[in-house]
Amino acid sequence: MIRTTEHAIGRRKDFRKQVERVFTEVGSMKNKAYWIRHSHVFRHDEYECSECGETADKPRKTCPHCGSAMKGVQGDTGWVDEMEAIDAWFDD
Repeated sequence: MIRTTEHAIGRRKDFRKQVERVFTEVGSMKNKAYWIRHSHVFRHDEYECSECGETADKPRKTCPHCGSAMKGVQGDTGWVDEMEAIDAWFDD
């Protein structure tokens, strides 16, 4: 009976380590989240969450969809492609 009790205690310790590892990974993922700014030529900028991909109209401290804490904004040069398409329409 002592052997089974020691075995159960060992399994609980392993389980606790796994749970702590998962929470550490989730916490570190939330710390790495950032906004991706999508600039457009004739529309307002959109901000996309790097974690869940949802868009917002302005950068916030946390994502309203997934709750990730944001660490900043990175730009996207998509407006350049839009401008090239407009130039192609007018043959400039």
